Amino acid sequence: FLLAFMNLIIFSLFDKDIDDLEGHPSLVRIIGVNKVVVLTYYVFALLSACVFFSFLFIKTHWQVQITLLLMGLILLFIMTRVNVFKQHDRFRIIGDSVFLLPGIYLLFG
Repeated sequence: FLLAFMNLIIFSLFDKDIDDLEGHPSLVRIIGVNKVVVLTYYVFALLSACVFFSFLFIKTHWQVQITLLLMGLILLFIMTRVNVFKQHDRFRIIGDSVFLLPGIYLLFG
């Protein structure tokens, strides 16, 4: 849930200009860019805390926990490089591809 939520709010950052032009309501238009960026960091912190506590209680399958954390880090990286990933909708390709990482782990892990 947290990863999907991060994905959605990061995508709304990239789509702000389009939403403004078309008049679509979005989280970014309602609360502002800065608050959405802060919210994204809070969601990542919550994700990290969940991964950390699950690691404390479930010592096995640490690769799954690392995969979840890596997915969140990739999404954060996309958010910090708006100019790079906005070109040719790269943020959509990378942001959606993040959800393939668990499948890659299952195939090769």
